[in-house]
Amino acid sequence: MFELTPSDQVSCADLRELAQSEAGGKLKSITDDLIDLSTMFSEANGQPDLLVKLETIEDDRCRKFHLDNVKARLVVTYHGPGTQWVTPGDEERALHEQTAFTGPISEVAVGNVAMFFGKKSDRATLILHRSAPIESRKLRRLVAVIDFASA
Repeated sequence: MFELTPSDQVSCADLRELAQSEAGGKLKSITDDLIDLSTMFSEANGQPDLLVKLETIEDDRCRKFHLDNVKARLVVTYHGPGTQWVTPGDEERALHEQTAFTGPISEVAVGNVAMFFGKKSDRATLILHRSAPIESRKLRRLVAVIDFASA
């Protein structure tokens, strides 16, 4: 995990250079995307300091439906199944049944950006979500999460 301040051009340039030298073209495009998303997320929420995490996931962590303990969180899946969410009205049943809940469940498509408002938000409607179950299917996910540094 690293801290990224969109106005800090040195950090952004260092990140881009690191991605180019270590992983080549594909990660460079993900890095550019993360810089753009971080900038938009920061500006939209008036929060200059962010925490950005890019992680390969191979297990079923966060497999239970939940609300994050943050004001807002941006999530994008670059590879593998996307974050799953429950439409308003089905939350109580999903929370009660958890991994046995069969739906309706929606899934954020690969490359699409989701912003989830969490428990610290003043929004009336919050979206219950979970990581897609992957362990039994031997799948992997590459997921980026952007949070406020002062959350």
